[in-house]
Amino acid sequence: MANEPKTEHAPSGKTYRKVSPTMFKFEKPGDELEGTLYHVDEVLMDTGPVKRYTVVTEDGEPLSFLGSSNLDVSLAPIEMGTQVLIRFVEVRTSSRNRNVKAFDVFTAS
Repeated sequence: MANEPKTEHAPSGKTYRKVSPTMFKFEKPGDELEGTLYHVDEVLMDTGPVKRYTVVTEDGEPLSFLGSSNLDVSLAPIEMGTQVLIRFVEVRTSSRNRNVKAFDVFTAS
């Protein structure tokens, strides 16, 4: 995750901050994403529609990630604008004998 939002300098001399989200990947247990839940939409993947979540970090960077059944259930009741912390806990074996990522989702109080 970058510490500074990406910026571009236009010929006019104005500076623009990147607002299109970067994809965030939960790659190893312990990876976390913290920020404000900003947007939820769906993207069409080979396996069908998948929810895509966007969180804006404290430094203003929009980061998106794809949902999973575990994340979708945990994030469903959370309202846009809520501060969240999402932590990749471990890889588990599902009842269908597939490896799935398990997450903890927290909201600020």
